[in-house]
Amino acid sequence: EWKSIVDVDILGCMLTPGGGKNDIPNRAKRHFHVMNVTLPSAASIHQIFGSLLRAQFDPESETKLDDVWSVSELLVEMTISIWESVKKKMLPTPAKFHYIFNLRDLSRIFQGVFMCDVGEVLKSDVLLLGLWKHECERVFADRLVDEGDKGWFTKA
Repeated sequence: EWKSIVDVDILGCMLTPGGGKNDIPNRAKRHFHVMNVTLPSAASIHQIFGSLLRAQFDPESETKLDDVWSVSELLVEMTISIWESVKKKMLPTPAKFHYIFNLRDLSRIFQGVFMCDVGEVLKSDVLLLGLWKHECERVFADRLVDEGDKGWFTKA
């Protein structure tokens, strides 16, 4: 006796096979619409997060602090550099299958930085860099499971 299932939508996503991830058989894939969404270019990522930083640390604001503004301009490049290093070095394995670092990790770092009030809390470049370092450790280092990986991140 056959059962019919109607009005059901299935949405799934996956990363490319490798590193402990298997591919979906072609017989199963033929029933789905498959899309490939690639990462934006480095220039686009820089533009996105640079615009957010300029809005947060507005250079035309009356509460603008020159040293905080000058350091904030470097945050995007530093964050992208660390993110790319972590992506290249900390690859997923069967024991470390959660070592998947994506664009969402960048947004988590900046989200944490943006939660701090510029005029009241971030009164110097040292405080901004300390907050940024804390957010990078929260997003990246807290996910690392062994001391060797954590040591590598601390040196990077």
